[in-house]
Amino acid sequence: MEKQPDLEAKYQRLATEYSKVRSQATVLKKAVLEEQAKSLELRETIRKHEQTVRKHDQEMESLTFRNEQLTKRISVLQQELQTNSNSKKGKPKPTDNNVAADVGILDEEFHRKIVENAQLLSSISDKDLEIASYRDRIEWLEDKLANIEKELGNRDALNRAKLDRLQTENEALSSRIKSAYSERSAPSNDSAEKISYWKAEAEKLKAECDILRSKPTSNEKLTEYYESQLREMLEIKTLSLAESKSLSAENQALKARLEHAISEQSELQKNLDTSHEELLTTNQNYRSQLDAMTEHLAAQNEKITQQSDEIEILKHKLATKNRSLNMDVDQPLASSSVLTTSLVLQTMPKIDENVSSEHKPPKERILGLLDLLETHVEKLRKEAAQLEEDRDQLLVTLDSVRHTDLMNQLDDNDADDVTRYAERIMSRCQTVEVRVLTQRDQMQEEALSQINYLIDGLVMDLRNDHEAAKQRCVSYVNACSSIMVDGIMDKKFESALLGCTLDDQKRVKKRLNGLLHYFERLRVQIIHLRNPLRKFPQWTQVSDTEMLIRRKIEQMKQFNENFKKSAEQPPPGKAISAAPKPLMNAEALDQLISVSNHVVERQSRVVEQERDCQQSMWKIDKEIARMKAEYSTLTNTLEEMQKLDIKMELAALKKAKANYSSALDVEIHTRDLEDGEHFVAVVKFSTGEDGNTINLTINRSTRTVTAFDASQIMSQEEAAELQRAVTVQEGRIDLRKLIAIVRPMCRETTT
Repeated sequence: MEKQPDLEAKYQRLATEYSKVRSQATVLKKAVLEEQAKSLELRETIRKHEQTVRKHDQEMESLTFRNEQLTKRISVLQQELQTNSNSKKGKPKPTDNNVAADVGILDEEFHRKIVENAQLLSSISDKDLEIASYRDRIEWLEDKLANIEKELGNRDALNRAKLDRLQTENEALSSRIKSAYSERSAPSNDSAEKISYWKAEAEKLKAECDILRSKPTSNEKLTEYYESQLREMLEIKTLSLAESKSLSAENQALKARLEHAISEQSELQKNLDTSHEELLTTNQNYRSQLDAMTEHLAAQNEKITQQSDEIEILKHKLATKNRSLNMDVDQPLASSSVLTTSLVLQTMPKIDENVSSEHKPPKERILGLLDLLETHVEKLRKEAAQLEEDRDQLLVTLDSVRHTDLMNQLDDNDADDVTRYAERIMSRCQTVEVRVLTQRDQMQEEALSQINYLIDGLVMDLRNDHEAAKQRCVSYVNACSSIMVDGIMDKKFESALLGCTLDDQKRVKKRLNGLLHYFERLRVQIIHLRNPLRKFPQWTQVSDTEMLIRRKIEQMKQFNENFKKSAEQPPPGKAISAAPKPLMNAEALDQLISVSNHVVERQSRVVEQERDCQQSMWKIDKEIARMKAEYSTLTNTLEEMQKLDIKMELAALKKAKANYSSALDVEIHTRDLEDGEHFVAVVKFSTGEDGNTINLTINRSTRTVTAFDASQIMSQEEAAELQRAVTVQEGRIDLRKLIAIVRPMCRETTT
């Protein structure tokens, strides 16, 4: 009875601790929501900056492309002007009409070129103005990035301060929980005191029972006293049960709140995953756009090279015309040369009808025809190689169509029809045979065989170690290209590759790029098979975009160097003219490159700050999980304490009841009857010297009580109730029910 206030005080302490934990959980929830909102804002700002960077890249690429076109046009025009001026100074005035017509045509072309030059100069001034506006815009973006960095630094400081405050509160909570746990472990020491106390109470009750037995007239008072004690104990038990129910209800409410918080956290995680997927898709779109731009640049470069080749041919024709005009040859020699050239023209094929070769010597005419034939042969080889590549591509697509998954969805008849149709197309395609051979000497053959041996070894190593094979392939690709992509360069492969022909080098590079693409696809498939739900972190994608930007900058640098070299070194056989001034000089290009590097660095800083925010979010999630674990341990300790208190109360009740019925002894004896189907169980209840017996006749097969002989202590109705209540299970009588029914009757008769 005296321990009841201690239990109430403990329950009140636990209730206060629960309220504190709930308030702290709400605070943590608010902090998590604030951090998530801040992370969303940071992602939006990063997305905007990526869009601006992509726009700047596109503008820079377009400017460089236009710069290339304009510089090449200006150089061509200046060279033509120089050649025209030299030809006008060196040759006398012609007297023939044909020469006058040619000079008039040249004058018209010269005036047209002057007009085009003026237009180009105006466009150059416009482009300079655009570059100045772009520089102003870049400065504005830099200022904006600086402001954003300041805001991010302030927010990071606030987040860190909040995280420190939460950590201090968490430490305080852990210390309180440890103290509460130590206080809860104290009842193990108090249990010995309770046992001694109840032993003393039992001895007192035994003494009182002895006194009452010596005085039989006070039986009613004794029963009233024990009944009052039992009622008080029952009231205490009901109160403890009610308190335990209230605590369990509070526990359920806390669990419901926790589940609600967990559901909100899962929704926020889903939103974060969706935003991450959107970022991945945007990154892929950026990559595809960059690839398309590079392909466009390559196509434009090829067109420019073709146009430059045509311009060179036209220059060669014009030079030959000028030489023919300056030649002074005697008439008989000229007539003989005309006859010989006419004979040669009759025997040689007609390549170009516009070529006027009447005033050329035979050697120059033959060399010119051979030059034209060489261009046609190279064009034929290129077209044949393209045809061979198209044929291989068609065969590959036909094979992929034949082995597609849609074939499994067709019927047998439809599948046969489709396969026949595909085989007919494939056989039709295989009728076309295109072979472009490459002339090699012995050294080139040995170098090509060594290259093939190294690539075959790379393919064989793919089965053993995928990553090592990929690294070797990357080193081979670096040896083929002038720009280092990633990793190191294989010197042995590079030395062998330099011994091959140019066509073989192109084929090897194409083959290695295909192998590298296959390695990437195989790696993605392996990762998907190992962990299909894996999500790559965000900063890996950002690093890839940075790598692409840096590659573009390296390409711009290389283009500028090539442009300088081409300006410094004029083509052979021509006069050295003034080097054309590029639209964007080296200083401006270096400034643009530095600005782009600065933008990339700013972007990397923003990515690092976002990474720090994500790490802080992960730490907060870990703290929440730890708080949940501590809450679960608290609930478990509470339940254990409630069970322990209830067990202690039940033990006290059992001890009191045992003290009340300590004088009652039960003895059971059995004997078989003559019929063999029944046996008799004699149950004797004794209190000291007095005793009462019950004879139970039990059926062996049905395991039920068939008859009673308890006329000394109960009536016939009570005996029928006892017969219904008491059953025999596995050859044993349920003594608990029997004693519970018989004990009060025996107590009444014995006392």
